[in-house]
Amino acid sequence: MAAELTDAELAVLNALWEAGPTPIRPVSERLYPDQAASGYSTVQKLLERLEAKGCVAANRVTSPHVFVAAVSREAFRARQAQALADRLAGGSVVELLAL
Repeated sequence: MAAELTDAELAVLNALWEAGPTPIRPVSERLYPDQAASGYSTVQKLLERLEAKGCVAANRVTSPHVFVAAVSREAFRARQAQALADRLAGGSVVELLAL
């Protein structure tokens, strides 16, 4: 899984963590309630990027396709904390928290 996510990608991932397996439309309606067509296209592209990064899995057998987070929120947070600790505190999460 790639460590770096944009804010928009993280918003989509948060929506999947909260909703569980879901098609694109409910995610786009949640994140872009006033932008039906463009919001759908945006979420579709973000899901493709998240899938390429290993953060999302898709069931393309169903119609509509259903997407699910491929990493738990807890595992994602742990990886992000470790990546930050690696960059700023020599790999020590304890030292990072003491900053």
